[in-house]
Amino acid sequence: MTVIFLPMTLVSGVMGMNMEDLPGLKGSFTEVMLLMGLVGFLVYLGLRLKRII
Repeated sequence: MTVIFLPMTLVSGVMGMNMEDLPGLKGSFTEVMLLMGLVGFLVYLGLRLKRII
């Protein structure tokens, strides 16, 4: 159950944070999604190299 619900909970928790007034956080949604995709791909490659998946 955790494998299914943890990623959704993490994403909704991060997206639900109200950090509009903090300086330096005016990045667009596209930039955040690209960064998350890149990190996910790097994790996948790391796991693939270690022959875990």
